[in-house]
Amino acid sequence: MKKMIAILLIAVMALGLIACGEKDEPVSDPKTAIIGTWQLKDVEGEGEEVEYMKQLISMADMTYTFKEDGTVTVKATIMGQEQEESTTWSLDGDNLTVAGDTGKIEITSSTLKMYLDGYTVVYKKK
Repeated sequence: MKKMIAILLIAVMALGLIACGEKDEPVSDPKTAIIGTWQLKDVEGEGEEVEYMKQLISMADMTYTFKEDGTVTVKATIMGQEQEESTTWSLDGDNLTVAGDTGKIEITSSTLKMYLDGYTVVYKKK
C-alpha cells in the first residue's frame, strides 16, 4: 500500500512540474525582447512559395541573432555547408525591418512571428 501511495505521489508531482512549465507570455518591450538568437521553425500560409519555403526549412538550420547595435547575423547550415551573413535591423512599434524588408511582428517570451506578404514566418528563441 505504501508503495502505491509513493508511486501516486511521484506521478502527481511530475504532473505538477509539467503544468508549471515556462509560459509563452507577451513581452512589454519588443526592442529588448528581440535581442538574442532565434531559430527559424515554420512558415504559415498557402501557395507554392510557402510550400517551397517549408521544404527549405526542413532541410536547413537557420538562425537569426539580433544584436543591440542594430545588426543581425543570419546563419544557415544546409547539407553540411554553413553560410553566414550580417545585415541591419530596426524596430518601429510592431514593424520589423531586416535588410530593407519590413513586416509586422508579434513577439512573446519564446516566439517571434513576422507577417510578410500574406504569410507568417515563425521563429523560436534559442
